[in-house]
Amino acid sequence: MTVALIDNGSLEPAAQRNLRTVAAALSERAGVAVEPVSWKHSDRIAVRALMGAATSRVVAAPIKARSDESPRAAWTLAPFVRAQVARGEREFLFMPFFISAQGAIGSALRGDLEKLSNELGGLSFAFTDGLAARGAVAGIVAARVRETLAAKRLSRPAVIVVESRRAVARVRDVARRDRDGGPLAARERDRSARRRLDGWRPRATFRRRAARAQLRSR
Repeated sequence: MTVALIDNGSLEPAAQRNLRTVAAALSERAGVAVEPVSWKHSDRIAVRALMGAATSRVVAAPIKARSDESPRAAWTLAPFVRAQVARGEREFLFMPFFISAQGAIGSALRGDLEKLSNELGGLSFAFTDGLAARGAVAGIVAARVRETLAAKRLSRPAVIVVESRRAVARVRDVARRDRDGGPLAARERDRSARRRLDGWRPRATFRRRAARAQLRSR
């Protein structure tokens, strides 16, 4: 069986380097080879842009390419599957590096795999759970929000969760749960509570108190 970590694909070299780094880390943890594969687009990235160490924001330590490993172009789905079949492999397990294998991307991937199966004389394929199934989305979003707050030196901006126009109900539910009462909201409530215990108050609170004081003085 061939195991692959698959993302939507990007023309950005950093996205492909990150995919490779995470796949390498998963290989080490799981004890099986995990191939980095993109659904589309990434095979158009110049090979020279993918050379050298790839440092992931998800994995703590950078994983360098082996000295005996020559750089190669990124795999996209169809060429990857055809190459594996040419080696005699017809069983595939895909690990979605996106929110859910049940969403629009997952459905389109299944459609492409069905077409490849018909073309190549039969394939067996399955998907593991996506990021949403293990509650990872809130942690990832919270980390990115904190990074951006620090980089832009923002204090308390409005944070808006934006979804794709084609997002299915399950993906919308994840975003709303994290917004309204899920892990991300809980984390931010905990952070606010700790700040209040330390004597910190939001500026909005001071503005409301000042407004009430002005009304009483009239």
